[in-house]
Amino acid sequence: VVAGDHSSIGHTSDILPVDPQKVNGLMGHRGQTCTLLKDLTGCYLDIQQGPQAGVPAGEARVFMAGPPESVHRAKQVLSAFLSMMEHLAVPPNGAVNPGAGGGSSGGVAELLQGLAGTLR
Repeated sequence: VVAGDHSSIGHTSDILPVDPQKVNGLMGHRGQTCTLLKDLTGCYLDIQQGPQAGVPAGEARVFMAGPPESVHRAKQVLSAFLSMMEHLAVPPNGAVNPGAGGGSSGGVAELLQGLAGTLR
């Protein structure tokens, strides 16, 4: 488990490369978007930016770990959300306010909840 092999406890891990310019939107204000993604997918998510071990300078990725179905769902939801970030007005800070009605930040939360529900 220490070396990264979580199969003995029934978990798997995966990595999704991310455009470094989308990291702020993916993280959200104070990490709200990332926290919502974790809650919706049931998967551990870690946004990693270079330079750090395993991530070269100027690159970014999302590390996902958890039960195989959660990792698969997280990868689908993240891929769809990152793709939609190019076409929708996602706030630069990715602010999410699940309780807000009609605001742009509430829209991000609704979008993520819709993606998670659709891709199950």
